[in-house]
Amino acid sequence: MLAESADALMYDGVDIEVGRKIYHMLDQGFALLNQRKRADIIMAVFLADLLRNTGIGPNVDECAICGEKKISAISVRDGGFLCADCAGKQGMLLNSVTRLKQFRLICKADMDKYDIVESCVSDCREDVGLLLAILKEHGNIEIRSFGLYNRLFCH
Repeated sequence: MLAESADALMYDGVDIEVGRKIYHMLDQGFALLNQRKRADIIMAVFLADLLRNTGIGPNVDECAICGEKKISAISVRDGGFLCADCAGKQGMLLNSVTRLKQFRLICKADMDKYDIVESCVSDCREDVGLLLAILKEHGNIEIRSFGLYNRLFCH
């Protein structure tokens, strides 16, 4: 999944600095896997960092629709957090503060912060799914190897 998602975002004409960052992130991800670190955290942080570096990362600082700072839900379609009012208008269920904080931590971290994320997160398989959904929705990219990841790590 690491290699496939990096490859999918290394399109012709990508900025050379972005390309270097992606390669470095990929190298870090493989190194963490070789150290037998948690695959769910590696994948979540890698995807969040990849999305952020390519300009399609989720907005986790405020409501993606109205800019309200007090947030209550995560919307793939709208590209990030929503306030209770905007989420309610869309009929979305609200998330717990703990859930929102975890997603924000993952989205703000980079591969260098793996240890911090690991110390704060018990399970981030749902975050991987959300980040892949954001990649599909806003980047029009579907990662086929996610099925293998699900079979290996989510059952």
